[in-house]
Amino acid sequence: MNEKGYSSTKISFQELQVKLHITNGDCAGDMIRAAAGIEGEILCWRDLLHDGPLFADKTVHRRCRIEYLQELLKTTHCAESRGFGC
Repeated sequence: MNEKGYSSTKISFQELQVKLHITNGDCAGDMIRAAAGIEGEILCWRDLLHDGPLFADKTVHRRCRIEYLQELLKTTHCAESRGFGC
């Protein structure tokens, strides 16, 4: 060990490589886990911002998205004050 407490053993870049699979939700993660021969860590990304209604009109869309997320998160905080750009 050196003065910083690190081992002086040299490790190649190839030895440090790790496979990370980032999926869009648990279903995709479960499918990767069930597949034979897939190595590495699996991170199931759960982004609530892609859930909910969509509207072509920007004004209607923003208002409805705010209402949807407030209901989903059980909050009454105004999204405008949090920078959602209404």
